[in-house]
Amino acid sequence: LSRLGSRWGLLSTIDLSSASDLISIELCRSVLPEEWFNLLMKLRSPQGLMQDGTILEYEKISSMGNGFTFALETAIFAACVYAAHKIDGVSLQFGKNSVVFGDDIIVPTECYTTTTEVLSLAGFQINHDKSFCHGFVRESCGTDWYDGKSIRPVFLSQRPKDIQELIVDVNRLQRFLELRFGITESSTVRLLKTWIPPRFENLE
Repeated sequence: LSRLGSRWGLLSTIDLSSASDLISIELCRSVLPEEWFNLLMKLRSPQGLMQDGTILEYEKISSMGNGFTFALETAIFAACVYAAHKIDGVSLQFGKNSVVFGDDIIVPTECYTTTTEVLSLAGFQINHDKSFCHGFVRESCGTDWYDGKSIRPVFLSQRPKDIQELIVDVNRLQRFLELRFGITESSTVRLLKTWIPPRFENLE
């Protein structure tokens, strides 16, 4: 859907900043069924221990790494999307014109403004650098699109520490070049291959 949004402009992508950190206990109390809320309160960690020995009382319901956080934020953001569609009078069809997966949200462009306003009223922060409703760019769930074409690069964030990491990097880059551009080899791939000792070359 994010690819289609970049091509035709009918769908927009929304990303949130520190999404799970902003799901407050009181928001959950107000939107969840009572039995759900009570169960989550029993499963959460209520406190954190700081390095100086200070006890910190958490106001958020849970953090990423907790088993229910991702599903909970998906449900809450989906409720915000539902509310925005109702306000705008737009038919909601999850999976067709709207999708929520964690803090990655796709909505019809006509609902973009209302959706961001509803999310803001619920206490969430829109990441405007990664949210798109105009032009040909869309971004969602680790994919980047321009006019229907993938523009997601390969990230080689650090020098490989061993042969295995090097071979993985070479293969990732080679696969990217072949699928995206039909290039069977590049100067970067050739350079990386020179780092592979001859006895390991057949491990590619």
